[in-house]
Amino acid sequence: MMRFPVSGVFRSGATPDGSEVQIEMAWLDGEKFILALPTDVAAQLVVAAQDAASDAERAGGRDPRPLIADRVAVQASNLPGRVTLTIQSEGGLNLHFSVPDLPFEDHRNR
Repeated sequence: MMRFPVSGVFRSGATPDGSEVQIEMAWLDGEKFILALPTDVAAQLVVAAQDAASDAERAGGRDPRPLIADRVAVQASNLPGRVTLTIQSEGGLNLHFSVPDLPFEDHRNR
């Protein structure tokens, strides 16, 4: 199996139609490239990367760190009755969820 080591991840985004995720990265020599993944494959990559990172922490004798959210945002969606919930984690990973656009109820003071 071939191995393709990279030295960094710089930015990411989605195509206007949402069919593809694009991640700007660099090879070890510093040459940048764009990794283009279908959206469903990108979601699988997020899960695989988190699992592998946890395994690496355990292998190094450390407790795996939980995902820490730095920012949470809700944005309009082009789908009727839906909004996009974005959770930005430590390190810049953005998780996007399409959720129903329901009225907000604050249950903290009940």
